[in-house]
Amino acid sequence: MKNKKASPWKSIQTGLAVLLVLIVFAYGFEITQIDLEELRSEQRQTSLQRVTRALVRPDIVEFEQEEQKANAPVYVPCPADGTIPELPEPETSGPYIVVSPACAEPSESVTVEGFNFSPNSTGPVRFVPGNDPTNVVELGNDTALADADGHFTTQVRLPGRESEEVQYIRATMRHNVGVPRFTETAKVTWEKIIETVFLALLATVLGTLLAIPLSFIAARNLMKPVRSPLTSIALSLLGWPIGVAIGFLVVNRIGALSASISDTIPANLLSVIAASALFGVAFRWAMPQEEIKVPGPALRLARLLVMFVGVLLAFFGLFQFAELTTNISLGLRPLLGAAGFL
Repeated sequence: MKNKKASPWKSIQTGLAVLLVLIVFAYGFEITQIDLEELRSEQRQTSLQRVTRALVRPDIVEFEQEEQKANAPVYVPCPADGTIPELPEPETSGPYIVVSPACAEPSESVTVEGFNFSPNSTGPVRFVPGNDPTNVVELGNDTALADADGHFTTQVRLPGRESEEVQYIRATMRHNVGVPRFTETAKVTWEKIIETVFLALLATVLGTLLAIPLSFIAARNLMKPVRSPLTSIALSLLGWPIGVAIGFLVVNRIGALSASISDTIPANLLSVIAASALFGVAFRWAMPQEEIKVPGPALRLARLLVMFVGVLLAFFGLFQFAELTTNISLGLRPLLGAAGFL
């Protein structure tokens, strides 16, 4: 049978598919900005608590709100002679409130009654210190809800802000107008959903790449007959965490050394080439293909030490390769403009 020639169009399709996958992953790394150290930050923990509370009452849509304000005078405490100065009558053509009684001692409550507000409007009713009705400072946490006629009645507890001059209570009622729209919270949530999808994509692929070789190793170990004594197995299990900890410390030191001695592309490239060559030489000498006679203990120990040094050089080369690709990417990013995330 004649071998069929590979179709150029199929090769182009494969190349475009690979390029598209690379762009998706590059964009995923760009928008997710993976940094595991952020998980421990106090700001991240506070944000997590706030988000958890917000899940109880999701803030998805909102309306534009129209606001109506009305002030009413009040004395805290009552005048010493028991005579309250004559107060002007409220303008009843628009929203207004009436406070009764017109004076009270600190920490006592007064009744605030509102009229002519928008139906079903709601808002805070608070104490305004000082004799300026336009003062923006408001004290208290009392609220009111108007009925279908725009009327409400609520109790306001007066704070300990005594003054011989008149002070005020202000009702600020709000009601929805117009059509609903998505809140800023909903928009941010949608952005975070996209970010989460890319995080899941990257985590799944990276986890799969690690799981495949580990699963084969585990299957091989399960299929082999166990001839080791129980003591050896126990010591092996105890030694694994120690070995992992030592390896973690050694690799961290190599990474710190790599970051401190090279910050240019030529230095990175030279380090990668040198580390690769030295690792190849060490590996060939320590792991020969054929041996005429059995090596002695000294030679085996020397090979073990050389192999250990070779592994350290390999890690150093990998760190330098990462530095090399990072420096190349940072150099190309300004030239790529909008496609700089690649």
